[in-house]
Amino acid sequence: MFRKKGVALILVVGILSLLAMIGTTFAVSMLLANKETANFAGSVKARYLAEAGIAKAIAELKNGVDGASNSAFDTSSEPWYSGYSDPGLLGGRGGYAVTAVDCARQVNVNNTGNSKLGRIIQDLNAALGSPLTSIECQAIAANAPYATKEEIKIKAGISAAKYNAIKDYITLYGYIDQNTFLPDDTTHEDRAPVNINTASEAVLRAVLRSGVNSDAKSQDLAQAIIAGRPFTSWQQFDAFIDDYIGLSPTESRGVKDGANPNRTKPAAYSTEFCFNSGGFYDVASTGTVTNLIGAASASGHARAIIRIFDIWNQTTKDQFAQVWRNDNWASGTGEGDLSNGEMVRVNFMDSCPVRSDQDWNGAAAVNYDIIKNSVKAGFWDNFTERIDGSVGQQTDWTNNEWNPKDGAWNTTVLGQYDTETGDNTKLWPTADLGRESSRRWMWTNHSAQVYIDDKIRTYDMRMRFWWDAAEPIDYEYPITDPGSYAFRFQNDVGRLVFKRTSAGDASYYLEDMQQGAVYGVDPGPLPHTGMLHIWASPSWGNYSEPYVLRKTLRVVCRNKTYWTYYNASSGRIQEGNYSFSNINGSGTSASGLVRLYGEYHLPAFDNVRVIPQDGYYISAPGNAGVMVAWGSITGTVTVPSTASAASERVSFMTSVDGGATWQAPGAGGGITSQPASSIQYRADFVSNDNSLPATKPWYSETAVLEDVTVSFMPRTQIVYWQ
Repeated sequence: MFRKKGVALILVVGILSLLAMIGTTFAVSMLLANKETANFAGSVKARYLAEAGIAKAIAELKNGVDGASNSAFDTSSEPWYSGYSDPGLLGGRGGYAVTAVDCARQVNVNNTGNSKLGRIIQDLNAALGSPLTSIECQAIAANAPYATKEEIKIKAGISAAKYNAIKDYITLYGYIDQNTFLPDDTTHEDRAPVNINTASEAVLRAVLRSGVNSDAKSQDLAQAIIAGRPFTSWQQFDAFIDDYIGLSPTESRGVKDGANPNRTKPAAYSTEFCFNSGGFYDVASTGTVTNLIGAASASGHARAIIRIFDIWNQTTKDQFAQVWRNDNWASGTGEGDLSNGEMVRVNFMDSCPVRSDQDWNGAAAVNYDIIKNSVKAGFWDNFTERIDGSVGQQTDWTNNEWNPKDGAWNTTVLGQYDTETGDNTKLWPTADLGRESSRRWMWTNHSAQVYIDDKIRTYDMRMRFWWDAAEPIDYEYPITDPGSYAFRFQNDVGRLVFKRTSAGDASYYLEDMQQGAVYGVDPGPLPHTGMLHIWASPSWGNYSEPYVLRKTLRVVCRNKTYWTYYNASSGRIQEGNYSFSNINGSGTSASGLVRLYGEYHLPAFDNVRVIPQDGYYISAPGNAGVMVAWGSITGTVTVPSTASAASERVSFMTSVDGGATWQAPGAGGGITSQPASSIQYRADFVSNDNSLPATKPWYSETAVLEDVTVSFMPRTQIVYWQ
């Protein structure tokens, strides 16, 4: 009996021990579950904080002070470049840290449209110390495109170590410029530009290497670019390269032409530079949750390739010419309807000269500087360049812009054609530039120049300079260079300069026209105020020189008032039996009309150039397809080396209501127009080139608009998420 009582005690102790074990296990389980729950909650919070960091980056990249809506450029001095952080969330117990990399600072290995992609990767590899073999570099280019960066290891067959050596310098995403060409200037080739303002030294060297003859030169130039950036225009970049010591003239030209998407590519090229991200960013964010003592208790990570904005770009002659096509010149329909675009006193002809100190008349007409695929102030016609095709024996441009007053087009009147003819009905050829009811080619302050080749009357004639007898002719100053200047005369009508440009040619510059009394009457029935009359006759001897068959006439007209009858202009040049005049035709009241006119002659007129004080180009609409917010507008404006950027300017405005109202952009190029599905830009050209130095007449220069880029922000696109 005694022994049985001990068994009960043992059973009780065992049961109590089991219950203690169960209780302990349950308590530990509860503690672990609570810890797991806390960790899960912390990881969720951290992930959301990381995503909040992505959202913060998107907001800043779109609408921040230096975001796409306020600035046309991306540089290393902007806040996003250094990243964003906010540790004060969740009551001070959480936050995020964000890094943003614009994809344009890297080499786009998915740019399969660039035939030089393999060469760029080779040069990048050399700049990084050659971690890859040449075969591996070519394999990366040959096996593109890639869905992820890591896929490069598999498809190109490179090791993880080699991949890690290049991964931070390459990208799979970015803006592709579809307006770039091969060196032949006719074949398109899509290329991804590199942001010169943010790219690393190695990437800069990869782009520059094709334009210089050694790795050392590309390295030195890349370091100089990093020290000299940011760059915001091609003119600034060109000036930088011109001032840089260390390149030969050939290398300097190759670097400038290779980097600028508007220039003809040299034989050795890679890809172009740009001044912003093109809209693509690689954003990585880390969210962190801390405990009561401030130690990190959870973290989360998110990475996204984001497209913040898209781009509408105009940079080719064909694109600029769309406005001309929308304006039906023959019928006049379309002109004045700004919703289709409009061009007034501007042209987009590739052969248009851009420098006043070069001879682009006569036999030397091919040896002058031009900037293709651009808009220039004023008018130009060499009677051979076409836009879409020919009309009869004339180009479509010539046929549409000139208005022959005899009712029929005569190929012997204008252009580089044979002027020999026995058709006496064509001895009074007259052609006006534009319709009298059109404002496209109506002029106020301007210069106008034309080349004349006389093949009809080859016998000796002499030039007579005729002013009103009451107005004495004064020499401007003694002629110090008789080989260049035959005569210089001046009165209050204007200044007349005879300047020989080449053997057998003479240029007649009337540099200043001022309103005055009637200085004689034209042989025709119409009076002209302030007229300077140059009359060729075989019998006159006063103020004369031998008659010249090939000649250039140039007139500058400014500060005009007009007669009420026929609105005759204050300036007219008549040379021999031809006149190159600025006459206000009937139906106009505010400005002049350029007219080519032959009297008992059939001269060949050629190379007509008119440079105004102002003009404008209104684009056809750029359509986003959906309602979008607008980002920024910028354009490449080039001022010839012979001109001053202070006097030759182009400014922009935008409209989203068909041209009814216009808004100027902000200081950084940010578009202030309201959200809309389409937009137009207006480029205003202004010239204040009116200082009248002896070697540079008024209105002899103009700025050149090479491209216009408008960014817009549809719904943010997440291209890749991890």
